Amino acid sequence: MLRVLDQLFFRPPALVSRPEELKRLSFFVVVPNAGQFTSSATGYPELSDLRTASKTVSHLAAYVPRDILAGSGDEARKARAIFASDCFFELLSVRPILGRNFSPAENGETAGSPVALVGEKFWQDYYGGRPDILGQSLRIGQDVYTVIGVLPRRFTGVELEPVDVWLPLHAIKSFLGSRWNQGRGSAFLRVIVRIRPRADARMAEQELTSFYVNGYNEAGDPRPESHVELGPIQAAWGTGNQASVQVSLWIAAVSFGVLLIACANVAHLLIVRSLQSRRERAIRLALGAARSQLVSHTLFEGLLLAALGGLGALLVMVCGGASFAAFLLPGALVEDFLDFHTAGPITILIVFTGLLCGILPALWQSRRAPVEALKNVEGESGPGMGRTRSAMIAVQVALTFLLLVGTGLFVRSLWNVDRTELGLDPERVLVASVELQGSGFSDKQAKELYRQMLERVGRIPGVERASLAATVPLLNSMALPLTVPGRQDLPHLSTGGPYVNAVSEDFFVTLGTAVRRGRSFTTQDRSGAAPVAIVNETFARLVWPGSEAIDQCLVVGGPEAPCSRVVGVVQDARRSRIDEPATLQVYVPLEQSSAILSPQALLVRVHDDPARWVRILRKEIQTLAPALPWIDVEMLSDSLKNQVQPWKLGAAMFSIFGGIALFLAAIGIYASISFDLLQRQHEMGVRLALGASWGYMLRQGMRATTIVVGIGAAAGAICVPLFGSFIQPLLLGVQAMDPPVLLGAVLVVASTAAVAAYLPARRLRRLDPVAALRPK
Repeated sequence: MLRVLDQLFFRPPALVSRPEELKRLSFFVVVPNAGQFTSSATGYPELSDLRTASKTVSHLAAYVPRDILAGSGDEARKARAIFASDCFFELLSVRPILGRNFSPAENGETAGSPVALVGEKFWQDYYGGRPDILGQSLRIGQDVYTVIGVLPRRFTGVELEPVDVWLPLHAIKSFLGSRWNQGRGSAFLRVIVRIRPRADARMAEQELTSFYVNGYNEAGDPRPESHVELGPIQAAWGTGNQASVQVSLWIAAVSFGVLLIACANVAHLLIVRSLQSRRERAIRLALGAARSQLVSHTLFEGLLLAALGGLGALLVMVCGGASFAAFLLPGALVEDFLDFHTAGPITILIVFTGLLCGILPALWQSRRAPVEALKNVEGESGPGMGRTRSAMIAVQVALTFLLLVGTGLFVRSLWNVDRTELGLDPERVLVASVELQGSGFSDKQAKELYRQMLERVGRIPGVERASLAATVPLLNSMALPLTVPGRQDLPHLSTGGPYVNAVSEDFFVTLGTAVRRGRSFTTQDRSGAAPVAIVNETFARLVWPGSEAIDQCLVVGGPEAPCSRVVGVVQDARRSRIDEPATLQVYVPLEQSSAILSPQALLVRVHDDPARWVRILRKEIQTLAPALPWIDVEMLSDSLKNQVQPWKLGAAMFSIFGGIALFLAAIGIYASISFDLLQRQHEMGVRLALGASWGYMLRQGMRATTIVVGIGAAAGAICVPLFGSFIQPLLLGVQAMDPPVLLGAVLVVASTAAVAAYLPARRLRRLDPVAALRPK
């Protein structure tokens, strides 16, 4: 866990010099009449404004991470690329292991040479590690790039994911179009800066904010409340962190909680052991042994136990640490484990754990007089030590109760995820897309190619339905200007919008989205026919409250656009995330849409396992345009798997740690009652001799522990609201104070405590009163 946290929050990017001077920019944007949001990216005009800052910033660079299709034919593969601006490698002070970096002429941001840098792993996998890599060609789309250098394997820029190919920033035009650098407010560039040695982050924020706001003022779009924020360069501190990062923090906190339970348990067992051997220690003290020797012996036992446990943990991490880190950070390049960043804290933690386990028994021993122990071998340990032992049991039960509540909440969230109404059925749906912007296709040719793809795929046996779309739910979306005659403005939702999608006639059937009222699109809704549109239920309810949406008028794409008549209302479908609130969504026929809403994806619903259809669809589409370098086909359900990962991770890890904590608490309860019964053996013998029943003796033996367990569970329940306030953002469809979860945690703790208490107490049946009363 320390390895993952170190990688996320503390370890600087690999191979980067003076990382303490590097900062990552976030943009707090306030748009008049549209609300506010924080973004980790900005547009190219804003980047030009920010470059004016020079008093506090020595270097400023931008980059765009993106998946690309590298190579052609059978050698084509999906690769991770970063489009880097000039000064990017100079800012990070990284040199290639072979060749050279981009020159200023090659990395001109409006035009330059088609050159590329590749990562060492990509060089080994794609080129076989050929020594003559420099000057080799690499095809990306219709463009051919010349490889001029190889960057070290561990270098990933300032992100966590490994990078295969590095391209000049101007190359992004092949993917975003020739106007990629002209859209102010189009957020796609991530910006990093290097602060001058004598400047601080506050001064740099003020300077960058002034140029950022002035740029909007000069463009006639004033945003006086917007500002720039500087944060650490580590990727986890950036805006819009994945839920996996938050879950990782919670797992670290839970790990520490389990550590405290284990410490309390071991300390309690050491105390019990000390109490059982107190006569031996008293004899040693009476014979002249130093008290410090006995105390140090107890501390050594605690340190030895912690060291053995730490050694076992290190062995587990060496064997399975990479798999665990990959589970928490899928796709990330995790650094080596055994180094100063992780071995140092682990060593400190082992020493801390050992001292924590041994300090209480050692302190108790230091205060005990030898005469007290020699008077009565089976005498009581004293009220002070009894209260300490009871407090340890209560702490274990309270922490265990919280972990069980967390387990229940994550399990309920995961169950709610499976039952969430998405408004679509992504199972057995494949999404095929082709990168045509850089492949020499005009808009007309691209639309014709997608139409041919639809016809060809629709004739394949086993294909239920197929449809074209400009955007794909759960993958991407597009917001366009939209007005409603008679309304001054549209409702502002936290999800933004309204969003517009252009689709063909079988789109809703293909995705499994139900038409609530009216009709779907048909082949009659073609170019030249009366413009029509379909809205989702949220749009109909909020825009025309109390009125029927059918036959209402929409103007999509600007004031000069014609009125589109609403012909149908469909159910709400998730735009991007499972836990996303409702959005305003409008659909228009693809044949009636503008060039902005051209087809970008083919959606196909198949009869059986979609995994086997990936190669089939790719082969069928490739026959239509053999010159295409690659056709990307993916299962729509895969986009949900990444979103469900945090809930699965939370449920799995809370369950594991909750089970460990419950086991440790049970051991503590068992040891406590076993020792108490041993201490009270003489008393129990007297009671049995006087005619006390076994049931009465059982209740007497379990009463004190039952009270302690009840106090611990009550303390845990009191802490649930505070615990829940932190964990609530990670939950779905369940509140932290969920009664079934709380009741379940109470029942599990109570039943486990009852079993742990009953097992030693049942030995009272075999207790011989004569033997118990016989002096020893």
